[in-house]
Amino acid sequence: MKCSKDFVLLKVDKKSENEFQIGGTTLFLYDGKLAFNDGTYNPNDRLRIFGEVVSVPDLLGSDAMDYSFNKLQDCEMEVRVGDKAYFYYIAFNDHNILFHEGKMYLKVRYDNIICVVRDGQIKTIAGHVLITPKKSVESAFLYSIEKIQSLTGIVNYIPTPYIGGSINFKPNDTIHFFKDSEFENEIEGKKYYVMRQEYIIAKVL
Repeated sequence: MKCSKDFVLLKVDKKSENEFQIGGTTLFLYDGKLAFNDGTYNPNDRLRIFGEVVSVPDLLGSDAMDYSFNKLQDCEMEVRVGDKAYFYYIAFNDHNILFHEGKMYLKVRYDNIICVVRDGQIKTIAGHVLITPKKSVESAFLYSIEKIQSLTGIVNYIPTPYIGGSINFKPNDTIHFFKDSEFENEIEGKKYYVMRQEYIIAKVL
């Protein structure tokens, strides 16, 4: 199978991290207890956000007007077949799910891929940056409180610059970013703030 322009095809083992199989029966765990898909449990809880790349597009750069991300044509094609790809949870919807020979596949737009893992190394894709929020310790009477500093973080992974562009920060730099530009994802067992490179305001010198 091969996806059309701008889309990557991923093989995914299951839709929810709460899902498991026993004797061919699909069961769910919710709050540590056995749950059933009988209308009282939401199977979209804890959606799986990674899969194995099985096909990549020949071309990037759609002119579709409903794309909120307008730099697709400026992205390098860096995803490869066999990569483990992490993507936005919103990509996991019925419209994008395909079944072939008993296996489940997901069609994901290239700019909805956050990063890939290849040979144990994380590589961010389509302008995405992974950062760790910067924290400070404040003393209060006999104990200390660790608090996240607003809109400040330490860069962990940076993307390839957009074609014709550049990036003026690097891993381990402390940066400031726009409000509400970040969201938290767990990638390879560690939680990061995820954002696009254009939402980083400045580097702390």
